[in-house]
Amino acid sequence: MKGIFMLYACFFVLIFAGTSRAQRPLISDSVKLKLKEEEMPVTNRFRTWDIGVNYGMTISNTDISRSKIGEDNSRAFCINATKFLSYSIALRAELLTGKIVGNGSSEGSYKDYNYYSLLNYQFSVMGVFQLGNIAYLKRDPRLAFYGYFGVGVVNSDPYVYKGDDPTAQNYKVDDRKLPVIQTEDYHNESHFIVPLGAGVKFRLNDGISITGEYSYRFTNDDRLDGFNRLLSANDAYTFLNAGVTFHLGKKGKVIQWSNPMRSMVAEVNTMRDSLSLMGQDSDNDGVADFYDRESNTRPGAKVFGDGTAISSDSIYNANYQLNLNKTYVNGGAWLPSIFFEVNSAKIAAKYDETLTSIAVILLDHPEINMDVIGNTDTRASKEYNLKLGQQRAEAVKDRLVKEFNIDPKRLRTRSEGKDDNISKNLNLNRRVDFRIVN
Repeated sequence: MKGIFMLYACFFVLIFAGTSRAQRPLISDSVKLKLKEEEMPVTNRFRTWDIGVNYGMTISNTDISRSKIGEDNSRAFCINATKFLSYSIALRAELLTGKIVGNGSSEGSYKDYNYYSLLNYQFSVMGVFQLGNIAYLKRDPRLAFYGYFGVGVVNSDPYVYKGDDPTAQNYKVDDRKLPVIQTEDYHNESHFIVPLGAGVKFRLNDGISITGEYSYRFTNDDRLDGFNRLLSANDAYTFLNAGVTFHLGKKGKVIQWSNPMRSMVAEVNTMRDSLSLMGQDSDNDGVADFYDRESNTRPGAKVFGDGTAISSDSIYNANYQLNLNKTYVNGGAWLPSIFFEVNSAKIAAKYDETLTSIAVILLDHPEINMDVIGNTDTRASKEYNLKLGQQRAEAVKDRLVKEFNIDPKRLRTRSEGKDDNISKNLNLNRRVDFRIVN
């Protein structure tokens, strides 16, 4: 009963702590400045696996109860693996081994008995609920509370001694009328067990946290201590421990130390800004800033549907026909470029129309060839960017050849790497250019 009372007390303390923290202001001024850096709660963006080791004392709650806490080498050790399914909910598997000890019955008739029971193994699967990352609204929380509940199986070897008798026995006791004691064998028995616990954790750094836990572990029978009293309460024990948790993985933040409230507020702000951009046209070209890939075109300039300016030497007419005068052929006409994400040579679907237009020109004018030129932004080394630029050019050439049956001999690829940056805007430098040659 003492163990159950202590467990309930722990839960009330946790609930009170979470409530008192929740009454603080939602977000400080320093946090507001960086909200847009946060991500929405998608678990694959975070580190979600933990491995933990714990060591501590066991306290028996059996027919032969303990006399003093911490004596007789009553200890246990466990390892656990935890998978977080969300910011606050996780599944945990635990493997435990150890020893529980009891000296002297709580009732006078059996005060001469004492025992120890070897916990050969205990395997449990538990659901974990963490309170800290909801209640603590600091930018980088370090303290969190959690509770868990699960089921499992424990295999034990109990040894019961009476007085000074060095012989260990197991006993079955029927004291409904007169105490009747029989010897039994409860060695190597498995018991169903229900662990219920609460804990606190403190983050040392992005890879390691330390923990402290209190758990009460119920069994489904009265044989864990080797002293089976008919009509007695089932045996149980407490595990009070400290441990270290290792957060696995290298990408992103540890999900349990991330704050979902911050992420949701950040997303609301992002949506608000996006809606504002959809109703705003900074360069008055008829294309909203949200969709405009070139938001600073000169006044009165004609633009494509994506907001990029149409060159005054446009090589298109309404029917995508090419005006092959000497200026274009000898000077090298340029077609609209396509752009890429960081470190990527994948062609976005939004450029299908641009590539189709280029293919139509090549198909309608078999007498022209084309340079396909890959470019990158200024980040990374020269060698890396030359390679990435070539990959982008080859990806475009491959698409024109395979999808539109363009003769590959008409497409000449090369990479400028980061040597032909045209803008301080890095997005405009990650591109492939098209140059008509005769």
